[in-house]
Amino acid sequence: MNDDYIEILIDVFDNVCQHAKVLPSITIGQLINEILDEFDDLDRSLKTEGYAITMRGHDVPLDARKTLAELNIHKDDELIFQYANRIGRQPIPIGDRVFFQETIHNTIYPMLWQPALIGRPSSDMTDSLLLAVDLQALDPKRVISRRHARVMIYGDDYSIEALQAANPVYLNLEPEPIREVRTLENGDIIRVGKSKIPLIFVRLRIQDYDLSLPIATLLIEKTGEQSQLVCITQTPFSIGHASCTLNLPYLDSMPHNMEIIYNQSAKVFQISDRGRTGVTINGARISHLSQNILEPNSLIELGGCRFRFSSL
Repeated sequence: MNDDYIEILIDVFDNVCQHAKVLPSITIGQLINEILDEFDDLDRSLKTEGYAITMRGHDVPLDARKTLAELNIHKDDELIFQYANRIGRQPIPIGDRVFFQETIHNTIYPMLWQPALIGRPSSDMTDSLLLAVDLQALDPKRVISRRHARVMIYGDDYSIEALQAANPVYLNLEPEPIREVRTLENGDIIRVGKSKIPLIFVRLRIQDYDLSLPIATLLIEKTGEQSQLVCITQTPFSIGHASCTLNLPYLDSMPHNMEIIYNQSAKVFQISDRGRTGVTINGARISHLSQNILEPNSLIELGGCRFRFSSL
């Protein structure tokens, strides 16, 4: 029945204040498709993901997966239909610490804004401003697109989408590339392009880390196993097999083997050997209980376990 519909106003580029009667149960993605059907002059080759709808006065795109009712959109609300890649970058929510860690060269890419592009540098000003993960150095054959994938915030979720069918993006161990917008969970592994360049997605909330610490991680490398990423969210950060920040039961020596601290005055991370097994940094054994500066990409070895340190 008509009473079930609500009337909203939509600006569709130069066609401003378009009146539309829609069901509250329609999703934003479905609304975009209906607009594409209604306006013949719109570029349909961009498909649904090429466009976005925002509330007037707000730059954050509405979640394409949610209904108008779920988004609390009511009668006479004003919406704006526009190109998705023309939405200016917006800061991520205060308190969120989000980054991608590439595990080949152990590089950290912080996500400071959204939408955030994964790809290569572009001459397009908008794309350049949105590029957060520049994979050019890992892409000598230039198979990664300039606009390969995009990460955006929908509600409280971070989501990823491949921007073209020819630009494969894989999530975790799934054998097929993603075909639609997918929600990212902390620790998800994104594999980009045909060469499947691995990126670990990390999202820390304000209650999960010490605000005074910069981003720092340990990539645990074990022969024949997938690397494990651990974030250093507080210090002192102890590693051992009992009552430590990071418990590794296969370390069979003293309970407390090594400790990492952050020297606030020197603005550096330092590591000390607290056990008797012996700790090496880049192949050199460190003295027992001495404080040693950790440089980005330092290789730490302890009891047959290898840790690759990284920080910003």
